[in-house]
Amino acid sequence: GTDGRTDKRLQSARVAGALACAAARNNDRVGLLAYTDRVECFLPPRKSRGHSWAVIREIFEHRPQRRATDVGVAVEHLGRVLKRRSVIALVSDFLDMNDKTRGLSALSRRHRVNGFLLSDPLEEAVGDVGLLTIEDQETGERRLVDSRKITTARPILERRDLLRQCGLHTTSISTAEDPFRALQRHFHRLERSR
Repeated sequence: GTDGRTDKRLQSARVAGALACAAARNNDRVGLLAYTDRVECFLPPRKSRGHSWAVIREIFEHRPQRRATDVGVAVEHLGRVLKRRSVIALVSDFLDMNDKTRGLSALSRRHRVNGFLLSDPLEEAVGDVGLLTIEDQETGERRLVDSRKITTARPILERRDLLRQCGLHTTSISTAEDPFRALQRHFHRLERSR
């Protein structure tokens, strides 16, 4: 982020951790699904305080085994294992949304799905600074590119609108902002819309 300390991974942990704490405090079931291009960790929803702390600990300590991500894998797994209607929070940058909208739409018809769209202002505003060596976070591949030709995969507003079309209650959260205020804003907006 712009503070030089917060990246999307840390911001996603803060958002997920805050949601898990709030659910535990409300005596709701709490679970976790961490994914890359496969399900890496699944802790099914439970109510105990010890389980809630295990979820929170896993959120902050989990280190992905792979780099590539596929939100479709997570959506398919949740659709298969969640038998009762649930409140789901998807925390991601949703850069891999190409053919995943059908699965998200189906999931949001059965469950109440909140999408938290993470972004980093540094990714959006590269500017014309000449040649840069960049590293793809998912593949680890390094390339030399002309900064004038860099475009983001899909603008954040377009990703947000796509998620909303799938039926998700969506809020964008930048790495430069306080995630707790963004969560408050999200849930106040949901409450007003009821």
